[in-house]
Amino acid sequence: MAEVNEEKTTIGNPTTLRTLADFLGQNKISVVVPKIQRAYAQGRKSEENIRMQFCDELFSTLENGANIELSFVYGSKVIEHDGKGIRFELLDGQQRITTLVLLYWFLACASERPIPEWLTAFTYETRTTSTNFLHELSRSSLEVTEKKPSEVIRGRQWYTLAYDKDSSVEGMLNMLDAFHARFIASSNKETLYDNLDNIRFYELDLDDFGLTEEIYIKMNARGLQLTPFENFKADVIKHLKDEENPNYKEKVKMEIVGHPEVDYYLNFSQKMDNRWLDIFWKKEDGTGADDNDGREYCARFFRFFYRYFANKCYLEVQSELPADSFRPKTLPDSEDGRMWHFLWTLSPKQDKTYFGFKYYEQILAKHPGYIYNVEKILDYLADKDVVDVIKSELVNPWDTNDRRQFFEEKYQLADAIYFASVTEYIEKTKGLFNADNFRRWMRVVRNVVENQLLRNVNEIVTIVRNLRDILRIEGATENIYKAMTTITRPTSNNRSILEEIEKARIISADNSQDWEKAFIAAERHPLFRGAIGFLMDNMPSSVEAFSKRSSLVGELFDSKGIIDRLRKDHKLIRCFVRQLNKKVWLIDTTITEKNDVTNHLKSMMLTFPTIGSLVCKLGDMDNLDEVERLIDSILTGQILPETEGSLIVEGGDERLDRTFVRLCSEPRIYDFIDYVERENPKKYLVISERDGNYAIDRARSWYDKIFLGTERKEVIDFMLGHRFTLWSENQQPFKDRYGDYQGYRVWIKKDSDYLQNFAIEFHQGGNARFLVRKEQKNVAELFPNAIDHDYEEWLTIDEIPACHASDSERILAKADEIESRIRDFKIEKESHEDSQL
Repeated sequence: MAEVNEEKTTIGNPTTLRTLADFLGQNKISVVVPKIQRAYAQGRKSEENIRMQFCDELFSTLENGANIELSFVYGSKVIEHDGKGIRFELLDGQQRITTLVLLYWFLACASERPIPEWLTAFTYETRTTSTNFLHELSRSSLEVTEKKPSEVIRGRQWYTLAYDKDSSVEGMLNMLDAFHARFIASSNKETLYDNLDNIRFYELDLDDFGLTEEIYIKMNARGLQLTPFENFKADVIKHLKDEENPNYKEKVKMEIVGHPEVDYYLNFSQKMDNRWLDIFWKKEDGTGADDNDGREYCARFFRFFYRYFANKCYLEVQSELPADSFRPKTLPDSEDGRMWHFLWTLSPKQDKTYFGFKYYEQILAKHPGYIYNVEKILDYLADKDVVDVIKSELVNPWDTNDRRQFFEEKYQLADAIYFASVTEYIEKTKGLFNADNFRRWMRVVRNVVENQLLRNVNEIVTIVRNLRDILRIEGATENIYKAMTTITRPTSNNRSILEEIEKARIISADNSQDWEKAFIAAERHPLFRGAIGFLMDNMPSSVEAFSKRSSLVGELFDSKGIIDRLRKDHKLIRCFVRQLNKKVWLIDTTITEKNDVTNHLKSMMLTFPTIGSLVCKLGDMDNLDEVERLIDSILTGQILPETEGSLIVEGGDERLDRTFVRLCSEPRIYDFIDYVERENPKKYLVISERDGNYAIDRARSWYDKIFLGTERKEVIDFMLGHRFTLWSENQQPFKDRYGDYQGYRVWIKKDSDYLQNFAIEFHQGGNARFLVRKEQKNVAELFPNAIDHDYEEWLTIDEIPACHASDSERILAKADEIESRIRDFKIEKESHEDSQL
């Protein structure tokens, strides 16, 4: 092994590779693990896989005579109290340096060489027992036999029970046992000690960065090489410096005064350890004293990387795939599918488990520029002025408690769009960060994202691709509005994007910026949340007129939906529904007065031009009193040009016309809607078509529905007046409260000596079915043409229309006929039986 050079290299020079002998053999310099550091962790039993992998890498290097670089070792110089020496307080690299000290000692013993005196320059302040253990080792030798080193050392006279209570000592013994096992298996033992100088690293004195003591906490908390992120980081650096990789070979300047240029991978590595720390660090992570401190910090850092690569995957790497391909199990047996599964589906698990570098390497092989993009993004995020602007734009102006998260474990679909929008914007930025333009860009993004129903990943892929197309326009990061005015054929028919393009045109034509201010003021409404397209019908010529309109319309709604004043008799929602006089508008439309997470109320105003036109007409009134008078005139049938829909629905469908009239004129239907929404806050009622009839109903429910297209309720009421009763006790209270009967089918029965097993079912399709129980004696003989009913215990005797009130007499007559047949049959049977007696 080479002797320590008498001419010492200045400590902390990042351009010089150092051996452990160089590092610990400097005159009057000791290397100390400060008290703030955690225990030696590479030797823990829980870290066996990492320990064995590192051990094998070291021994393979020594056996083959190859070189291995262990990246940076960070520290800070402190003058000793007596002024006669210098302490190099090791802030990052403790795990590696401790492992190398143990390796030098073990191989010196195994090769029967003198134990280097400079090993004593390395000490622990974390616990006295750790330092004493290392000193005792350096003063004694070990005969390497088949026996584990831990067993031999524990039998030494100087080894006391105090060492067993030191987790660092326990870890050191485990590491020595790992060396022992690998040494016994080695086929080239003779070269091991002589090649120790092939293991080298760079020193970096953090005082050159002017960093504070907080760096101790941050760097110590990471637990180098012990988290999935640190394994990932090691693979990233290995990829960057790979001699066979043609990329990243340039020299760059480090951000340290007076230091020369270094290889690109070294600068990238030190940025990960220094400049980018604060991006992901939170003070509540701890002080570094607990072994679990910093795990979340590492997880945040890692989340940035795999979320960035997932974003790039659907934007560029797999850009030829349609958006709906990016769903779990869509491409299960393809490499594209496996890559997407790795980056997206497995992402929540990667904070705790490292699944390897395979797909990152595949992506970087085709897109090496992503590394430079990552560096650029993180450099911007490390700039406090820039990040303050970004953070402020991740808070919705209508709800300051709703903050988007980029790096936290909770990561919603909307967060993914914001993440992509910010990172893509930074990538496209040239020169200085334009804060005002970024705010405008994020206003556009926010207005688009907050008005989408995001149900799956393919929907975010579509939106991110659309937003990326806008950023591709020349000058988008200098003047986003001007860039958007150049869009003549939008690649997207997304309503929100088209609205933002129209707003950008209006704003760009206004030198005073008054239109932008007016739009922003309207967008802040807690219901509108950025989407105000319904206010732009017959656009006012002046900002003042538009602002007056948006202000009065804003008074019609609050954070809960329609204001209480206009919920009385459900005036405004009935007025909205009255504008839906086309079947294509009416069917499958969700009817609600509340502000819900899926924006159904606002969607009505944005989707249907007649409702949007009505809203603008209401907003052009002078005050709420005038608004209410206009609403009353509409509901009482006064026809208003351009806003009022006919009560006849297009298409000549009598049942749909009846449904439309009832929805416009019966407030109790909306009492029912309100009741269902209160009982089931996440459920909504729609106007649906079922079996040729129309209903207001909750999807996948047998009972939360009222059929509106027939006069079923009038027929049932008539029958109840002729000695029939409702089968279900719940139907009458429901009818009294909401004006109709509930559910697909309504059953009635008649109290009669002869009709105890007889019922009439009023079906949702509009017919009345006459039913008898199968178990009834002689039923097959009496009704030979009866057929099985849906309910197995019943038979259907007959079925006739029950759509109109005029059908009531026929239904009653049919019921009387059946009763008479059953009565006559039973009388005849009883007479016959009497005669036999």
